[in-house]
Amino acid sequence: MEFPIAVLSQVVFLVLASVASGAAANTAELSDLMAKGITNCQQRFPIPSDQLQSFMETKLLKDDTNEAATCFVQCVLEGLGVVSNGVALVESMQKMTEDYFRGRMKPDGSMVNVDLLKKNVEDCARSETGNITCQKNYRIWRCTQMK
Repeated sequence: MEFPIAVLSQVVFLVLASVASGAAANTAELSDLMAKGITNCQQRFPIPSDQLQSFMETKLLKDDTNEAATCFVQCVLEGLGVVSNGVALVESMQKMTEDYFRGRMKPDGSMVNVDLLKKNVEDCARSETGNITCQKNYRIWRCTQMK
């Protein structure tokens, strides 16, 4: 089953949060996959090191008008196998969400609400219309980060 690119942003957030928090069952494998994706995408869509550092720390781009930067984000998602030809694969996103966050706790001690994460992605997808582009995909990503 395929779903418009909207789900991509939540997936990357889940992956990055898993790596950062150690929540992933196999964090080393996931970290390696992310590192390979970032290296490959940095070659295809070079962005300045400060932009890359900002993305890794805040999950947002410092300059979201830069086409290479927004395409970099989409490229990373493709490397993770959750985006194909500009379309996010909803089943892959749902599996990743379930695998890494069902039953997990947030830093404040409360449980991660996986259903709410999925709803936020859908809401953000509805808010962004038009042709599927790197810029649109990044705006959807940014929307999920702001919720």
